[in-house]
Amino acid sequence: MDNKIIAIIIVAILAVAGVGVVLLNSSNNNDNGTGEYEDMTGKMVEMPGTVNSIAVIGVGSLRVMSHLGLADKICASDQLAGGVTYGSNTYMYAFEDLYGNPIVKNNSGERQAVNLEKILTCNNGSMPDVLVIVDTVASSNASTIESLERAGVTVFRIESVQELMDDDYTISDKYEKQLTLLGKAFKVENRAKEIIQGVNGMMKEIRDIAVEKSYNGSVYIGGLTVATLRGLNVSSIDYTPFKIIGANNILKTGNPAMDAGGTQAGVSVQVEGVINLINNSSGLTMFVDPAGWRLNGGLCTGDNVISSALSNKGITSGLVLTPFHSYGMEYDNILVNCYLVAGAVFGLDEEYISERIQDVYDLYYKDAAYDSNGVSIYERMSEWYFNAIHCEFGKSVSFGNLQITMTDGTVYT
Repeated sequence: MDNKIIAIIIVAILAVAGVGVVLLNSSNNNDNGTGEYEDMTGKMVEMPGTVNSIAVIGVGSLRVMSHLGLADKICASDQLAGGVTYGSNTYMYAFEDLYGNPIVKNNSGERQAVNLEKILTCNNGSMPDVLVIVDTVASSNASTIESLERAGVTVFRIESVQELMDDDYTISDKYEKQLTLLGKAFKVENRAKEIIQGVNGMMKEIRDIAVEKSYNGSVYIGGLTVATLRGLNVSSIDYTPFKIIGANNILKTGNPAMDAGGTQAGVSVQVEGVINLINNSSGLTMFVDPAGWRLNGGLCTGDNVISSALSNKGITSGLVLTPFHSYGMEYDNILVNCYLVAGAVFGLDEEYISERIQDVYDLYYKDAAYDSNGVSIYERMSEWYFNAIHCEFGKSVSFGNLQITMTDGTVYT
């Protein structure tokens, strides 16, 4: 007998019996939302109809879940807090209260480590509805991930997307794709669209200012913590805030001063090479990422030598930016720095910059951008850094001969 006829007979029998029926359609989606959704590897993933528990592994997984408003569904993660990266990771402030839950904390393993037992039992003794894992961690734990999938865990792979912005000054295609795919799979499409539209709007605003005012000077940022922890000689060849304002970044692709280490997001640079770049630049504006100093336990040789080179050239101060810690996926801090850099080089109103900075964190975290006392993530993170290394975001540090003076007057030598 034809399968369709059989199905109709079954429906008729159940209807007579008073039993409700839901017909499956050819797209494998039904009223409770189950169905196949593409992940960032191109794999079609059978997602559960309702997602109440999510395990996350790898840099970026908890971050993007927090951005999409799904942090309260996290039941397990790799290392979340207590490590050296905590002060930089804004998504951790949004997740902080939940992390205090003993169940969540006990289910959290080592950084970028896939703990099979914890994943399988993190949802009140059962498996999570979904495991979200960054591609690089998934590939290095392939056999474990396969074991989880065989056990029935739904695995959704994402990427550690380094690019916030494309060359046309809009949100990068890859970042937009990731938000869109996650939005569909986790049924938060409107939230994903809100982030995409918000990022595009902010970058257009900054770019419009840059086009109107135009800036022909040179710029350099030191202290990024990608690759190694050598202080001001860790920088970026592709730093979004510099690109969007149209400034001349003295560090360029192929520059012989660059070491082999690092990623597109940040590279190690030879100390002597940085000094040569500084000496050969004109109209240089110096920017500083504070995380390298904090991680390095104070200044290093590179900091002292570069500080002296800046001072000898008459560059006596540098603006402290928010920490860009290790990965380009810290999109919120990068957008904040777009405003801080534009404010510095174009002389924009401080109140305007302050408002726009908060708008960035409101976009990415909504209500979670503030703690129970109404203190913003930006304020909490800034206070953390001030207590740790005596500098403030948006304020200057001073360069001297073999010394740097922080914003509270503390002198590092």
